[in-house]
Amino acid sequence: MFFRRKPKPSLAQVETLTQEAVALVDEDWRDKDYRSSQADLKTFLRLKRML
Repeated sequence: MFFRRKPKPSLAQVETLTQEAVALVDEDWRDKDYRSSQADLKTFLRLKRML
């Protein structure tokens, strides 16, 4: 049987923060009245490269 090791606390924190960020983006994505600014788009592209 294979047991996964517990993730390090910092990695678990990164995972939690990433999930929160994705939830915020999904919320904005579904809002029909929301229009991303050029700064928002640049930020999303920068985050995409980092991840």
